[in-house]
Amino acid sequence: MKKKFLLLIISFAVIFISNSQEKFIVNWLKTEEIKLQYPCFADKKNVKEEKFSEKDMFKFSYFDISKISPKEKDIFKWNKEKSFEWKKVKTDKKNFLEIDREEENGILYLVSYLNAERWLSFNLKIETSQMCEIFIDGEKVASKYTQEKDGGKIGNLSKKLKLEKGNHILIVKTLNGIEKKLDWKLKTSITLDKDFKEEDLNFSLSPKNIMNIHNILDGKKISSAKTSSDGKFLAISYRNTCPKSKKTTYSVCIKNTETKKNHNFFENISHLKWSPQGHKISYIRFFDKKANIYLFDLDAGKKEILLENVENFMNYYWSKDGIFIIYKISEKADKNKIGLQRLTYGNLSSDFQDISHNGKYILFSQNSINYSDIPYSQQNLYLLDLENLKLDTIWKNKNFSAEVSFSPDDKKLLVMGSPSVFGTLKKIKFLILMMSKHIFMI
Repeated sequence: MKKKFLLLIISFAVIFISNSQEKFIVNWLKTEEIKLQYPCFADKKNVKEEKFSEKDMFKFSYFDISKISPKEKDIFKWNKEKSFEWKKVKTDKKNFLEIDREEENGILYLVSYLNAERWLSFNLKIETSQMCEIFIDGEKVASKYTQEKDGGKIGNLSKKLKLEKGNHILIVKTLNGIEKKLDWKLKTSITLDKDFKEEDLNFSLSPKNIMNIHNILDGKKISSAKTSSDGKFLAISYRNTCPKSKKTTYSVCIKNTETKKNHNFFENISHLKWSPQGHKISYIRFFDKKANIYLFDLDAGKKEILLENVENFMNYYWSKDGIFIIYKISEKADKNKIGLQRLTYGNLSSDFQDISHNGKYILFSQNSINYSDIPYSQQNLYLLDLENLKLDTIWKNKNFSAEVSFSPDDKKLLVMGSPSVFGTLKKIKFLILMMSKHIFMI
């Protein structure tokens, strides 16, 4: 009976160890130790009756840590006078990274890359007697602001984390404290949750990564570039998405194409359009979810407001001669406003297509759901006479979606769409026949 009991215990222990997926980070990129200075009046108490401490000095953010993604031998510029090289270092046989202590109150940074082959969750553990902060992809995820007093004791920091597929930078910021008897060393391990395999996560010293949604959307990107009618000015619109806050801001830079110099700069505006008349731009600013439409004259440097406090605003369009605009909202407009005219109504949304060059006609379309036939939607295209609101149907219930615009002389219509719009000769002849009915003698 004793032998059977002993074998059962051994078998259980083997199974338990085999399920453990603890992985140690062996290779690191390391900066040199950077000496920190106490600020002036550090010995005096602040308004909270607290003196400046070693912890305060360590917690201070000395640079934007989200901006770094080094590789071996890259130069790390600390300030104008000091620059360091990222050097490769390796842990000892016990998986501890030993760091030489040169002077008190010095910090350094360690970098390794976590390459996740899939979405996964894990536990990150760091064993060290010194203070440390942990960052993943530039965001602080854990910290330890205590120092063990006993030289033989090693503290630890543990944090449950999740990663998406891709290469992620792990940064450890650590301090060489005033406790001289404490070793400056650390051990870093990752234990995957039971649903994941060891090969799902690998470590490296390379910042190379796959293309992901953050590469495409985060940071400052050009969203559009539009020239004035005579080509003298170029309006470049930017979209800036902050990776940390996930907030997006918009700005526009007006450049003189002849001198190559910036002419004007606008922030927090949208829907920028060039007026057909002169060097004027129109744009939208929102206040309490209500839109104001502004017109800015680049030559005169003057701004005027065209329309204000528009609720449920969607978009607006200039007439070809710059005499009026048409704007789009998502609900019924106020009939009492002077100079405004409701153009459409009903249970289908209307999509603006184009305005004729003399301002007499507009093209718009409506789409409805049709689950019985691919692509499960149908389009109606209409021509509207703005003088008498007479409506003419160009096509109805067609199983495609196309964009339509007037030719420069307003005598033809240009139809743009996917191959399904022009898939057969019969369809093309049908479209030409329909458009021939709308050759306008204007």
